[in-house]
Amino acid sequence: MGNQFGKEIAPKVLELKTKGYTLRKIGEELGCTKTSIKNFLYH
Repeated sequence: MGNQFGKEIAPKVLELKTKGYTLRKIGEELGCTKTSIKNFLYH
């Protein structure tokens, strides 16, 4: 999982989550699935 989220994507995921974006919306913005975002944030 870590390799899928490079140094550019990981901070963006955290930024969007902080702004209140849903996992689904973050995935849409970054071209990932909701599950991928969830796994990145919570595992």
